[in-house]
Amino acid sequence: MYNSKYIEEIKSYIITLKKDIEGTQESWKKQALLRLPLAQTWLELLHSGDVSESQFESFAKKIFEIENSDEHIWYLPSILFCCLSSWSKETGMLTSKFKNWETLLRVKFYIKYYEKFLRYDKNQMSKVINNQGLTIAQKWLGLINSSSNTQTDIDSIMNEFLSPKELWGSGWSGMTYDFREWAEANGFSVPSYEEVKDYYDSIFQDSIRKIREEKLRKKEK
Repeated sequence: MYNSKYIEEIKSYIITLKKDIEGTQESWKKQALLRLPLAQTWLELLHSGDVSESQFESFAKKIFEIENSDEHIWYLPSILFCCLSSWSKETGMLTSKFKNWETLLRVKFYIKYYEKFLRYDKNQMSKVINNQGLTIAQKWLGLINSSSNTQTDIDSIMNEFLSPKELWGSGWSGMTYDFREWAEANGFSVPSYEEVKDYYDSIFQDSIRKIREEKLRKKEK
């Protein structure tokens, strides 16, 4: 039941990888060549209908090592890694090792995300946001690599996430939700998902109100 949905998803992904290999973008071709044999192996495992926990973890480790070391890494986990994540949750095979790999990749993607925009976006406000995002992502990576985190450490970062009074983009709110989930899974006290969502919803509504008021003022002039 679970496998049929993912079989179709991986088939589609394999077609995309083959197109990337035939394309002209060298960086995309390189990543596709690394991932194609793994995607084909995962498809075979899904077709077998019987994937053991050891098989899953061994296979997931290979994908993690590619995505964690590739110098041309994408800003989000590949479709293959995301497929493994969803499959493992549905089948109850989400191991602690895989969850740690998933979190580590996501944090590194946020770091690369903000580093990229710091290089290319010269807007002053954007620089403030991207600097703050990069700093927090690096702090989070430090917590992941530490074995002596305290509730104070978690509170400090959570307060930084919830300090902006204006809309700071989907990258910012996405990292907030991911950090909240990670902290909660590690036994720390954090605001509920609903509380974080309400906070960002209120900022969004306030931003929309300000935009409308500004448009109205321009019309009246």
